[in-house]
Amino acid sequence: MFDLYMLRYVLLILLLSSSDVTAHMFSSDDVTAHMFSSDDVTAHNTISAFNSNVSSADLYAIVNQWAANFDPDLVTSVWSEMIEEEELSGINSGCLAGLGRIVRAYQNNDTAAARFFDSWGKPSAAILEGSFNYWGSYDECIDLKDTSINETSYCRFPIIAKTRFHIQYVHDYLPLDVGLCFPSSCSAYDYYTILNSTLDQINDIVNNSGLFPVRIQLFVDHNRPLWCPWHDLGFDAGGITVIVVYTILCILVVIGSVLDGLLWYYEEWFVKPNLSGDKDGVSLSINKIDEARRVSNEKNWNSKLLNMCKQFLVCFSLYKTVPEIFGADHPSGAITCVNGIRVISIFWIVLGHTYQILAGPLLMVENRKFFLEHSFSRFTFQVIPGGYKAVDTFLMLGALLLSYLLLRDMERRKGKIPLLVLYVFRFIRISPLYFFTLFFWYKILPHMAHGPNWYWHAPHNCDKYWWTNVLYINNLYPREYEKSCFAVAWYLAADMQLFMISPIFIYLLYHYWPAGVMALIGSTCASWVAAGVISGVNDYKANLVKGGWGYGGVQYQDVMRDIYESPYCRAGAYFVGILLGFVLHKKWQPRKGLRIRVPFYSAVWIVGLVCILLPVYGLNHSFHGYDLSRFENLLYLAVSPTGFSIGVACIIYACHHGYGFIANAILSWKAWIPLSRLTFAVYLVHIPVTYYLFNSLHSKIIYTDYAFIMWYSAIIAWSFVVSIIVASCVEFPLVNVVKFVLKSLGIERRRQQQ
Repeated sequence: MFDLYMLRYVLLILLLSSSDVTAHMFSSDDVTAHMFSSDDVTAHNTISAFNSNVSSADLYAIVNQWAANFDPDLVTSVWSEMIEEEELSGINSGCLAGLGRIVRAYQNNDTAAARFFDSWGKPSAAILEGSFNYWGSYDECIDLKDTSINETSYCRFPIIAKTRFHIQYVHDYLPLDVGLCFPSSCSAYDYYTILNSTLDQINDIVNNSGLFPVRIQLFVDHNRPLWCPWHDLGFDAGGITVIVVYTILCILVVIGSVLDGLLWYYEEWFVKPNLSGDKDGVSLSINKIDEARRVSNEKNWNSKLLNMCKQFLVCFSLYKTVPEIFGADHPSGAITCVNGIRVISIFWIVLGHTYQILAGPLLMVENRKFFLEHSFSRFTFQVIPGGYKAVDTFLMLGALLLSYLLLRDMERRKGKIPLLVLYVFRFIRISPLYFFTLFFWYKILPHMAHGPNWYWHAPHNCDKYWWTNVLYINNLYPREYEKSCFAVAWYLAADMQLFMISPIFIYLLYHYWPAGVMALIGSTCASWVAAGVISGVNDYKANLVKGGWGYGGVQYQDVMRDIYESPYCRAGAYFVGILLGFVLHKKWQPRKGLRIRVPFYSAVWIVGLVCILLPVYGLNHSFHGYDLSRFENLLYLAVSPTGFSIGVACIIYACHHGYGFIANAILSWKAWIPLSRLTFAVYLVHIPVTYYLFNSLHSKIIYTDYAFIMWYSAIIAWSFVVSIIVASCVEFPLVNVVKFVLKSLGIERRRQQQ
């Protein structure tokens, strides 16, 4: 008979079995990294209610029950009996042989068996601080491959703890996450079958022991998938194709850079001295140098085709692309304050996503109660979820520049818009870097790391839905948010969809501006109505981060798909940008000499600041017990994105006309220009960088503000480093190729003549 003390070791996975053992096992729809799923519902509220509703005796019993795990003597005895009596029907022979090796190794006092059980997840300290996730030792588990136990695999089991008291928001359930080691030859079905059969034999003894005054029953949560880290099975045909394309790009960059360097050397040491004939070093005129290049090209390349190949390869030269990135010059008439706003916005977005991933269901924070309560309760924290509004800034800026530049181009074209050329160039401009990052995320990044948190959802989702990203409809289909292939790309899809309809409004503004203005105002109001109706009918909440980021469960995903990502609900910010571009193009402002100018721009600044601060800090009271009414929720969700965009538009308007004061000096600082050219690349690469840095960890994080600053600084730094690489090797070279093709076809010359 087993010592009753040992019975504590079975309580962690008590009632792990379920009648439907095959449910939710490694299907592509279930084994996905739910960035914001219902599996970890309202963790902050769970912890608070857990501490407030439990007596001291309950706490003592709960801690003692959670502080247990399987005892190896008990487990190996049960497994040995089941193997001998052939009770494990249905599992494959390789898995059964693996169990036998573990039992024999333990009976023979083999250290490998001790390491096998030692790798299992066990409750640690700070359970009452929200430490509900017991990863165990991933490295200790997988390092058993060269021992008597042979190959082993690590998985994290989703478990629900059922208590005898009611916990607010989650009723009487607590979500747990336990890492276990098993023979690698076992399937998901085998895992559940073994655990169910084991528990059948020890369940009665534990339940009737009377050892604990409070019972916590643990069982599998079939609403969450069984997480097993990504196993690198090598590259498939798609992965090999992506590698080949990336290799070709690298070769072109190397060849182009070497060729450009040789041409520069030839020109500096042979062409210029021969033309000059000036021993005193008198500089040559630009015309003479250009003529020398033409003669030299005709003489040495001896072929127009070879000359075109040379120009094509030079498009990829780092000597050409790197100065294009880091140059601080801007064209005359440029809206210079936009550069600083771009950079600040991308910093803000990365900040929000960093917090988002930390607080999400990946559960990488050990001291979750401190993290959630310390963060969300502070007034200063409201700027973090306010990062949602930074995306509206990018929508508004994109529309502003489109309207401003297209109206100038229409003046040269006598009011005509070349629609086909406009759409094709837009697709060519943003797609290369976007597709490069998309397929890197899909085919390359999953192979770059491993660990207990390396649950890679991208292959499962992208296998089915990568084409939605290529067609720029990924914000509309699939409807389920957690099935997104590359979720952060929703912005590119929404921006492209709004871009497609923007010529209608710009055409009206150019030819009959009152009709254009009315069309923009009416469309904005229609967007508000659509968002308000959707929010009101579904009773969506404006504060989605209350109690933990995304822990509103399924509603968070619905709000993201129905409101946050939909072009018809986000169109207000875009229309504000179109209207601002028209106003700046027309140079509308109070005439010089009028006394109204100072009061006018003071009012513009006041309106701008109010419109920016209200959406960011307007929900602060809802973090401190105030529940918004349905009308307040729908009003905020419908109007706040447009209101924030109006605020930023007011700041740009004032700065562009010389009334930005110190703000304009800061936002128009030339140092922002190179960084602003990288914001598109940073937006695309920062999520892969963040996922890699966090998901490759083999242990959880202890949160402090200073630790977060270090993590955030590392993510920002690496995002910009990676963006410099991809911008100089992919984005800017392919833009140069487009310019080269246009020049070769004579399109650019005809456009300039027009």
